[in-house]
Amino acid sequence: MKKNTSRKHLFGLRNTLIIIGVLGLIPALVASYFYVQKIQVFLSRIQNNALMDSASAFAAVLKDQPAFFASTSSPTHYSWDEKNLSIHPLKKPIKLDGMTDDWSPFIHKARYYAQKNVLFN
Repeated sequence: MKKNTSRKHLFGLRNTLIIIGVLGLIPALVASYFYVQKIQVFLSRIQNNALMDSASAFAAVLKDQPAFFASTSSPTHYSWDEKNLSIHPLKKPIKLDGMTDDWSPFIHKARYYAQKNVLFN
């Protein structure tokens, strides 16, 4: 009677390589996660600094222009001059849902522009 001398190894070469490969990927995935988090914080900080620089530059320009803040007319003055943009007080917020119900008090003042008014195509 011959005994079976071939033993099946629990950790053969194939299984060992698979385990090493998976364990090698885990630190790479964790490192990439932390890298993405740091990049996100860095970009957020850069964007905030750029916004603050723009606001500072804008404030510096406005500081030397007191005419921008001089009130020459009442806030309810409506001007339909082609060069001016009119502001209308609203009684309730406007919902942008495609319906014109919210615009009913102002729909008769709507202007439709032709192709000649298009600046960019």
